[in-house]
Amino acid sequence: MVYVSATEVVGANEWSIDVSGSSVATGQFSDTFVKKVAGPKEWSASITSWDQGDDSILFDAAAAVAEVAVLIYPYRTVAGNYYSGNAIFSISTSGGTGSGVTVSASLEGDDTLTQTGFA
Repeated sequence: MVYVSATEVVGANEWSIDVSGSSVATGQFSDTFVKKVAGPKEWSASITSWDQGDDSILFDAAAAVAEVAVLIYPYRTVAGNYYSGNAIFSISTSGGTGSGVTVSASLEGDDTLTQTGFA
């Protein structure tokens, strides 16, 4: 299940989360190998949804002039396990005469992505 601004994206059928880190080289000129220190992390995500024709949740998130809250529950039956954070949304819509219409959202994480549960 995926929630955007506390509203479920009913047609959501795929999602992904990517977390990447940065590093800073700290080695001395005489070092044989580069030494690195971990820097800040950043996250991004994507959501793909069937266009239900009557909801504009993802469009409204993309049109917002501020970051938007997102909750992703990987397992419908385990309400205590989820990812949460604020993100800036971009969307694209696609479809054809022989297929359903889908909305794809790309999320650029703003600050921390929290992982809750997953014991």
